[in-house]
Amino acid sequence: MFSLLNFFLIVKVVSVIVAANLPDGYTFKFVHIISNYHNTHLTVRNDLMNDELRKVKLAKLGESSRNVWRLVPDPSNAAQFEIIHHESNEPLCAAPMEFAHDAKRRNVATWVPGPVDKQCLWMIEKRPGNAGYRVVNMEREEQLYAAMRPYEADARLWVPRDDDNKQHHWDIIPLNYCQGHTVAINMTATVV
Repeated sequence: MFSLLNFFLIVKVVSVIVAANLPDGYTFKFVHIISNYHNTHLTVRNDLMNDELRKVKLAKLGESSRNVWRLVPDPSNAAQFEIIHHESNEPLCAAPMEFAHDAKRRNVATWVPGPVDKQCLWMIEKRPGNAGYRVVNMEREEQLYAAMRPYEADARLWVPRDDDNKQHHWDIIPLNYCQGHTVAINMTATVV
């Protein structure tokens, strides 16, 4: 009984710490991750890079569950998260260097086998004011960003740079998810 009580006490303390670091509305569990730069959603494609990596791109709202993600706190560090694609149950990760766009930019993907290591762990930080969030991959502390034209459908990682650059700003919109329908909180659109 005593150990069970300690377990619940530890879980409560960790959840309070995690709630302080999570975007508002984490209690909804499901989120859209939206680029402030293009107003497009982080989306999983059916295309595979290889047997273990699925492509992640940016797309306009309307692809239903392909835009739905879960934020799962890392049990060993309350400031880090797995970002899990809801439909495929695959974690968002930094693609290995052989899939890099160039020397400064790496692609992101979901990891089909789903291991948890630093390339699948993320830090999400609120930016000052209404500038959204900064999403940082923990493997090399690279920021998630939305590429410029003609690559505007690409989400990539880049070494941290100018914090005022909107390409690195993301909105995280909490969702209710039930019976295959996604309903954005405080938004008028419903995605079926």
